[in-house]
Amino acid sequence: MKREQKKARNIVLMILFTVLIGLFYQNYACLPIPRKTPEMSTHGYEVWANSSYRSFVPGSERFCVAKDWQSLGESSIERGGVRFPEGSTGIVIKSEDFITMPVSLEKSDFDLSVTYLKAMPEAERNAYVEIIKKAFNDVGSLYPGSTHLPQKHTVLISVGLAGDGNQFETSVYPNPSQYVSVFAKNRNHPRAEELFIHGATHAYNRFHPEFKTYQDNQSPLPAGDFEEMEATWTELTFRSSKDALGTRIDDLYRTYTAVMDNRTDETILYPLSDKEIFEGIKNKSVIVSAQATEGEAEFGHYILAPLVMLAAEGMLDESDVTIDSILMEVHRTNENFFSVLSRHVDQREMSLILEFIEGRAVIPEDLVRKGEARLAI
Repeated sequence: MKREQKKARNIVLMILFTVLIGLFYQNYACLPIPRKTPEMSTHGYEVWANSSYRSFVPGSERFCVAKDWQSLGESSIERGGVRFPEGSTGIVIKSEDFITMPVSLEKSDFDLSVTYLKAMPEAERNAYVEIIKKAFNDVGSLYPGSTHLPQKHTVLISVGLAGDGNQFETSVYPNPSQYVSVFAKNRNHPRAEELFIHGATHAYNRFHPEFKTYQDNQSPLPAGDFEEMEATWTELTFRSSKDALGTRIDDLYRTYTAVMDNRTDETILYPLSDKEIFEGIKNKSVIVSAQATEGEAEFGHYILAPLVMLAAEGMLDESDVTIDSILMEVHRTNENFFSVLSRHVDQREMSLILEFIEGRAVIPEDLVRKGEARLAI
């Protein structure tokens, strides 16, 4: 009898011990920051590490941060560690090697700070900060009014971590989130400002909790496709150099016509200049399905989408209305973009816009040039 009682007591103790271990792990334990093989993302290394910086794919786990390190872009700091938002990249930096400074914006939508390597010269840092401020101020101008709850947001200038930021292999680009954006390209790179403007637009249209309600109203475009169409448009309309605007539009339209004509060569934009990626383009639409190939996503979002917006701008060439003013109206009222646009173009032009979106009609170059002329003013 005593033997049975002892066995039962041991089972109870084991169960209690297991429960206590589980509670401890849930409330206190955390995982060490992993060291992984570098992994490339869209604009540089998503996963990367050196003596001052580590980025990794966190999942939903809680991670330990050493006392002389700090996390960036965390969604919560809890007893025992930090968590990062779903789909984002985990980032930790060695505190003594970085500086974080607050940045004032014209609107209060974001409580913005910039984090950069301490070794970066002051003049260089100031040049990056000016680009960052301009991007957030310009994009913010499309969102009338101000939020009642400024979103805490950090911009990591990752230039200098893996090199000069002029190539994929010298750029570090952890996935952005509600709490962090990344300036990954050398500021003198021809696409540096455009790519950051794109990221600042997503800080508003994809991640800011008070500016997301209108995306679901943008039929025939799903929310994600409309987000990308807005972001690629702001790359053009808010870029500082109007002299280089024509070059960028030339590249977009040359690549667009090559895809529509099913001909590839080395002069079209990367990665569509890759024959295998190019040949994977079957669906030539701004609407990109979950099963889309890399080429279809690249073409639909980053080539076709901004040209559709340019064509719409061209249709407004005799009007005081602009695509920017239409977007302001959409953000203010949560209306459908195409419904607002239809009040300023005729029925035939509206039908053409929808055909351009679905790849059923080719965008005429003269419409693109009319849109370009309005942006260049």
